[in-house]
Amino acid sequence: MRNDLQQHLDYIRQRVVPNRRATTAPLSSEYIADIEARPQPPLLIRGMEQLNGGFWYEQHETLEWLWRATDEPVRDVFKGILLTGVGAYHVRRRNLHGALAKWTSALEYLRPYAGTRPYAIEVDALLAQVDGFVQHLQAEASPDWEAIKPMVRGLRVHFQRRAAEPRVTAMLQRLDWAYNESVMAFTRNVRDLSEEEADWHPVEGMRTIRFLIQHIGTGKVVYENCLFGDGSLTWDAVHPPQSIPDLLHWIAETQERLRLAFGFAEDVMLDEERAFFRWTLSVERIGNILAEHDLYHAGEINAIREQWRARRR
Repeated sequence: MRNDLQQHLDYIRQRVVPNRRATTAPLSSEYIADIEARPQPPLLIRGMEQLNGGFWYEQHETLEWLWRATDEPVRDVFKGILLTGVGAYHVRRRNLHGALAKWTSALEYLRPYAGTRPYAIEVDALLAQVDGFVQHLQAEASPDWEAIKPMVRGLRVHFQRRAAEPRVTAMLQRLDWAYNESVMAFTRNVRDLSEEEADWHPVEGMRTIRFLIQHIGTGKVVYENCLFGDGSLTWDAVHPPQSIPDLLHWIAETQERLRLAFGFAEDVMLDEERAFFRWTLSVERIGNILAEHDLYHAGEINAIREQWRARRR
């Protein structure tokens, strides 16, 4: 391993993590018993599920909110899991420096919890996996990325499911599934979309992909206001961006606001009712409509793109 990289990893171990870690004193047996008995909040379950499913970038966004909202030592476990996924993300990008740096940090955050099961998480199993990845990368002068990737795809956070808010957790799963986890999810159907393709009319008068993306984003903004705001926002009052990169960034930000609001909610909130156009529906039902709205129009976009590709051929 290059000397400059070794120096950087030593700096992480000796200076960075010790200065940022919340766990600075030995954990009492009472505290360990407390955190081992706790059920998992929705964002924790979702983050671990995303990591286990290979959504390594997305798990970072999920667990970052939970880590920031936690003001006690066990937040270091969330940070360690988060960094584990980010290290795997760097492997996907063939970034040796990034992968080793993040995994080295993850080990330092998790090691004070060796031998414990906070939130029913098998910390020892995760430590063993990450330590194995680090040793494997350090042993190679030039990493064989194609050989490493299958190993990292086996990365798992093992935990006994013990949901604190099972209905909210399920709602987050549905929203994530429709937006970016299903094979028919919205984000998967807009990859590599050009401005030209976005404006193509398969049939005169038919809606374009750009219009559909603007429609999806506007729906998210209006539904967010309906669920968590004053419910006064109308579709005509929303003015989406025009360019495809700006549109997708705008939708991603709105999706994350929705996830954050649901992520810290309790199950009882899902039974509350909201005015929804000319109806009055429960929060849970409106959330389900949100997920269905993404999938419905993602399918429409997929059909138009298939016609576009056929035309190009």
